[in-house]
Amino acid sequence: RFASSLCWPFLGSQTALRFVMFALGPSRSFATFRCLNPSKLRGGNTQVFEDMLGMLGSTPVLSLDKLTNQMSGFGTRRPNITVKLESMNPAWSVKARPAVHMLEQAEKRGYIGPGTVIVESSSGNTAIAMAMVSAMKGYRFKPVVDVKMPQAKLDLLRVFGAEVEIVGDPRVPPEEQDMVELKKGRRATVERLLLELGDNGFSPNQYANPDNAGAHIISTGPELLEQLGGKIDAIVLPISTGGMIGGIGRFIKEHV
Repeated sequence: RFASSLCWPFLGSQTALRFVMFALGPSRSFATFRCLNPSKLRGGNTQVFEDMLGMLGSTPVLSLDKLTNQMSGFGTRRPNITVKLESMNPAWSVKARPAVHMLEQAEKRGYIGPGTVIVESSSGNTAIAMAMVSAMKGYRFKPVVDVKMPQAKLDLLRVFGAEVEIVGDPRVPPEEQDMVELKKGRRATVERLLLELGDNGFSPNQYANPDNAGAHIISTGPELLEQLGGKIDAIVLPISTGGMIGGIGRFIKEHV
């Protein structure tokens, strides 16, 4: 049994194979807005949530056995592929989990409170999730993004009230700008904003914050184990900041 994340097929030595695939969120369209998490409506549960944060997690899983049954080349080692639909989280991506957890832990530790301005560097979905959570909690949010971010995501950030800071040269086509330099520019901009804001500024810093992985240790990992009955052989995940693969990987290794 194997577990996977995107569409990278690989096989192992065991006869029964299980893949877990993660639908991480939208890349272009944000037109669909879901007011109820379908995974929480099964068994007659028609709970109406007071806010979007109540819908976090418990995302459904979808078997792709009908697809693999039509595919050749597996022989007797046909895999069980399962997709976990993280796009059904609030803010339409898996990044809602660490966004909520990082801010809630910062609140518990007294790092943030009324009047705090959240500053975070992001290339996309974390910024959107952080914008939604900040708006719901009453914090100003300054996402630091770069010119490679699609206009649809920039528009969505502004819908959530984010004060967007864009790094890069607007006169140069985005595809011609160096990603490494843009990342350096984002980091420098975060540091500048924090200096300007003084005690009112706070950066969750998803790249170095253990609560990023912690969100998946306490939610995504346990969900997977329960939904798949503990039958997981491997998980393939995108690297990104390392929070998702680190958190889920640690939990699964400790419990399977």
